[in-house]
Amino acid sequence: MDDERSPRSAGPPLPGDVGRQRLSDRAVAYWRIGTAIVALPLAIAATVAAVASGAPGGLATTIVVVAWVAAAAAIALLPPIRRRRWWYAIGEEEVDLHHGLVIVTRTVVPMVRVQHVDLHRGPLSSQMRLAEIELHTAAGSVRIPALDRDEAERIRLRVATLARIPDDL
Repeated sequence: MDDERSPRSAGPPLPGDVGRQRLSDRAVAYWRIGTAIVALPLAIAATVAAVASGAPGGLATTIVVVAWVAAAAAIALLPPIRRRRWWYAIGEEEVDLHHGLVIVTRTVVPMVRVQHVDLHRGPLSSQMRLAEIELHTAAGSVRIPALDRDEAERIRLRVATLARIPDDL
């Protein structure tokens, strides 16, 4: 079994074996807010459902406590872990991505396969000066989330140049 921190045992090293980059420090706050937008209404709904269902007191209390503890854990604990587990590397020949905690995914996208590059910013990410890059190939797309806006623009331009994609903007 290969250690995820060591270079591959066969073949030339990938960009991520030597030049890993982390996501923005603001990714944690961004993901916490995004998680809270989903988790808090779910915890409220679970509370209302438990109370309105007429479940016995102990069961209703357990449902409410579990819902709020799960929401708090998802908001407080998961975003920093998610950021620590996410890295990317942009090389001359490929883009190397790694993410995941339980299911770990490492994706290598050859530059010659990149058809176009998108930069995404939503209302929350714009407010936090973050952006996301999406690399499109014939087989699908991959994303690098929660990048500093300036870094995302640099990556977009670099990948477009290396992949020989014309910049019509």
